[in-house]
Amino acid sequence: MTFKDITFDELKLEFFKMKEEIKSLKAENKELKARLKIYENSNTPSSKKRNKKQTNEPKKSSGREVGHIGSGKVYLKPTHTQNFSSSCCPNCFCSQIKKIDETIIINEEISSPKPVKVIKNIIYNFKCNNCERKFESKNDVLKKSRFGINVISEILISKFEERLPLVKIKNKLIRQYNLKISTSGINGIICRVSNHLNNVYLKLLNKINEMRFVYADETSWRVSGKNYWLWSFSNKLISVFMLRKSRGRKPVKEILNNYNGVIISDGWKVYEKFCKSQQRCWAHLIREVKELNYFVEGRNLITNLDNLFYLAKKASKLNNYNERKEKYDFLLCEMKTLIGFCMSNKKLRKIGKTINNGLNSWFTAVLENDIEFTNNRDEREIRKSVVIRKIIGGFHSEKGTKSFDIIMTLFATFKKQNKNLFYSLKKLLTKEQFRIGL
Repeated sequence: MTFKDITFDELKLEFFKMKEEIKSLKAENKELKARLKIYENSNTPSSKKRNKKQTNEPKKSSGREVGHIGSGKVYLKPTHTQNFSSSCCPNCFCSQIKKIDETIIINEEISSPKPVKVIKNIIYNFKCNNCERKFESKNDVLKKSRFGINVISEILISKFEERLPLVKIKNKLIRQYNLKISTSGINGIICRVSNHLNNVYLKLLNKINEMRFVYADETSWRVSGKNYWLWSFSNKLISVFMLRKSRGRKPVKEILNNYNGVIISDGWKVYEKFCKSQQRCWAHLIREVKELNYFVEGRNLITNLDNLFYLAKKASKLNNYNERKEKYDFLLCEMKTLIGFCMSNKKLRKIGKTINNGLNSWFTAVLENDIEFTNNRDEREIRKSVVIRKIIGGFHSEKGTKSFDIIMTLFATFKKQNKNLFYSLKKLLTKEQFRIGL
């Protein structure tokens, strides 16, 4: 059949078929792009991205350069000596032997697993003849617990620092100390101790509200098969965690009500109403913009934002506030120009609206030179909890959320203040039981 043989009606029918097919393919393409964006977006870590960019640059050789100064482990001075001698020949059992040489081997060793101690604690009560006050002798014994304070500290560190499941904690205690506790017993200890430390947790919640700036972030969690959110608020000295049902205003109001400082966040709109000013995360913005590198205008925007970010970081290091204020006004003016450029281009309009929504929050760190331009500090803080979530999957009840909030908050704060976890926890448990009156 030639083109002349095709009638107008047949062409019309073919046209409508192709039109419907194009419409169907466009809808399918839109759906697939939306599904792909769940796994690959500006918040996706580089390790999780499926299609990584391949570069033609030669691969660097592994290891250090030839001739570098060595940095091996420094051997410590021996604190103990073991002598391995013989009294007879292992072949003929003759006792007439003489020493002809010796070999010295220095190694670092740990103590052998020791059996658990069962201690009878006698605590005496006294009465002062002068003021007639009654008191008991100073001690570090937990009153309402079958297990000692060292056991409890070891369980909490194993669970929340070493991220071990309850079964592995149970096996660890048997292997190292021949101490037998069921998984339900371990869980009960965690719940009771977290209740004792609740007052310390509430103090830290109030303390974070008094700080000049706070890094904030949130991530999803599963509790009893339902969606919860883990909120993290931190600065250089304190970290606070909260598991709540909502991702809205309620949890932020609970901890940052009437807050008069600066919040550094990824731009989640809830934070706007609870602070004097904000610093939006530049890492999130740059990741989002880098997805537009497939056309010329997008690449120009990336270059301009990189330059602004460089200038902003440089300006934040200036000592004189007036100079920083002058740089801040200049950078704000440049950002407005970039927004105008984005709004004039259809492909850049969406990112232009994103930048415009946080216009007054991109350069706050220039004026407040103690804070950072990114929210990476809190991202790193919350990542430790995400690892636990990946191991355990979530919590079966809200009791687990309360224990998690309290212990993770205390451990993160101890580490920020360079305190030893074991001894700090032990000291805190002893102090709290007397203060509460257990």
